[in-house]
Amino acid sequence: MKLLDLLSGIRYKGDVSSQTKIERVLSDSQQVQKNDLFLAMPSVSGKDIAPYVKEAIEKGAKVVLCSKETARFFQKSSYEKSLVIVSDMLKARAKIAAKLNPRQPAHLAAVTGTNGKTSSVHFFAQLCQGTQKSVGTIGTLGVTSSVSLKQDFLSKKNLTSPDPFLLHKILNEMATEGVKYGALEASSHGLQQKRLDAIELDVAAFTNLSHDHLDYHQTMEAYFAAKTRLFSELLKPGFTAVLNMDESHGHVLEKICKDRRHSLIRYGREGNELRLLDVILFEGGQRLTLDLLGKEVVIEIPLVGVFQVYNILCAIGMAIGVGLKIEDIIPCLENLQNVPGRLEFIGKTKAGGGVFVDYAHTSDALESALTSLKPHVKGLLTVVFGCGGDRDSEKRPLMGRVAWRHAQKIYVTDDNPRTEDPEMIRQQIITACPGANNVGNRLLAIEKALKGLQKGNVCLIAGKGHETGQLVGDTFYDFDDREVVREFLEKHGGTLA
Repeated sequence: MKLLDLLSGIRYKGDVSSQTKIERVLSDSQQVQKNDLFLAMPSVSGKDIAPYVKEAIEKGAKVVLCSKETARFFQKSSYEKSLVIVSDMLKARAKIAAKLNPRQPAHLAAVTGTNGKTSSVHFFAQLCQGTQKSVGTIGTLGVTSSVSLKQDFLSKKNLTSPDPFLLHKILNEMATEGVKYGALEASSHGLQQKRLDAIELDVAAFTNLSHDHLDYHQTMEAYFAAKTRLFSELLKPGFTAVLNMDESHGHVLEKICKDRRHSLIRYGREGNELRLLDVILFEGGQRLTLDLLGKEVVIEIPLVGVFQVYNILCAIGMAIGVGLKIEDIIPCLENLQNVPGRLEFIGKTKAGGGVFVDYAHTSDALESALTSLKPHVKGLLTVVFGCGGDRDSEKRPLMGRVAWRHAQKIYVTDDNPRTEDPEMIRQQIITACPGANNVGNRLLAIEKALKGLQKGNVCLIAGKGHETGQLVGDTFYDFDDREVVREFLEKHGGTLA
């Protein structure tokens, strides 16, 4: 491939011949071979990348794309002639990735927010399928598609804003195989690192913002600024923004989107285009009264949790934004199915206690899950949860306080401690929920909680949801909260959902 073709649309400085050809594009210096293009990506941790540039050139890289800061290390050296300088390496990487795999589904939506991204994306996919549209998704649950894709894509897990090369390979594959509609989760990390900058979006959606990822962003202001990029930079003027107006940050984004001349679909009790008028809870679901583009609709959905209503409204907004008609969407709503690991009802113990598993790993998400279950509890509400290691430690007491405020029985256990001391993590949580049971072994904590459930009681097992493993140190152990509960219920005479 010609280097000039890859650099088209990218401002650069360097000696690039119109005949310069390269074999591959890589950002791992260890894998570089003769005639490759090496992308000298800036280190997130601030690590010196000059040694990797040297290694790539010595291994035969024809060209190294780098920032001017990196180029300064090689002034007046033999390495300098191999360098091509760009002003923004992150954006250049995204554009090059898109040129290597240029196709994407014709209608694409991206959703950002602390909680609800996964559910919104998957409800969107269900609406597309219900209206006979081919659809694919990329996010926390991996890759899904209504048409056949290569198995190596479908086997990938936890793709919340993957690196641009993988992202565009997946999108290219989807488009090639006939997927017309797509949705992906836009994480704050992915937005700040410009992984999505070369995607052509019809729709950008916002769910909510709460305390999370401050180990990376440092402040809530910086965290929100990363989310804002989806609307202020990635979504081109005139396209559709879907905003949660019951969240204060939704009003901030509304002004930004008006300035960008985006079409607005605002949802929630304070929504304009999609308004929640009333919710009536019943066992196993809820009856909703909605105003959808001026049409009042009453539907029943087999999902627990008012927060799910917001995710559904977000999905409806995304579907409208990509061109689906509201009269085709409405009949699909009562058939929506729960997203794996999102307030998923697993079954009941022999004594009659209900068990739910949820991915909630922030204080807001945990509070939403617990308050959603309260109307379904007769007696005690039990929660089993922990917090991940090597991540935002400030949210640990926040989650402990939420558990203490809403649950009568609390089991603080290990989540993914990674390289941190698990006991220290649990103690940081327990400072805000005195009297909680400290049970490090997650399997044992779940079993203890379930053994104590009586008729009408409810237990929420939070933090891991759909995940099928636990990371302790550098070792990944097979562990699925849902399977642990199912095995317990089968062994002790319970019933499965």
